[in-house]
Amino acid sequence: MRTGDLGFFAGDDLVITGRIKDVIILRGKNYYSQDFEQAIQGRHPALMSGIAAAFAIIVDGEEQLAILCEVDRDTAVRDADEVIIAIRNAVADGFGQPVHTVGLVQPGAFPRTESGKIQRFRCRAMLLDGSLDTIAISQLEGGPHEQRENGVGRVVRRADESRGGMRQRLEQAPPNTRGGLLLDHVRAEVRQVLA
Repeated sequence: MRTGDLGFFAGDDLVITGRIKDVIILRGKNYYSQDFEQAIQGRHPALMSGIAAAFAIIVDGEEQLAILCEVDRDTAVRDADEVIIAIRNAVADGFGQPVHTVGLVQPGAFPRTESGKIQRFRCRAMLLDGSLDTIAISQLEGGPHEQRENGVGRVVRRADESRGGMRQRLEQAPPNTRGGLLLDHVRAEVRQVLA
């Protein structure tokens, strides 16, 4: 009977090590999604929830790593580049692999099973079709092995740009906080242009 579980026999005991659908093959090496997800925990204050989804996507015919992380929105909008660099560095330090796509998502944006588990393959589909509620998405430029010197990659889309979110945030914010929100937004845009 095929269950989709991976494991081995240790004497008379069956030891389950993971699910076959959670295996990511990068340049001939097998990894589990959970390994990448655990590696990034605590690497930046915005990642403190520890909620992430790692999975493979196909780019130019080659399997590449994508990681989505639930982040504190205020910190992530202000420090999106820092959060993305922290994620890329954690994976590079722990596994020697580049992360092609990093997505920062709102708390509660991940699709989950009834028991609360993150549905990685649904996350993948939502990332690819653009329906996932993201704060920022960054992709490496060039080929699969190329990463820009600043470690960020190319920011493809920020939620504020794609849905007119900055204007809406300013309209909804208390008047005494609007200046700070706008200043943070302008700083993030300038950092992106100068990178």
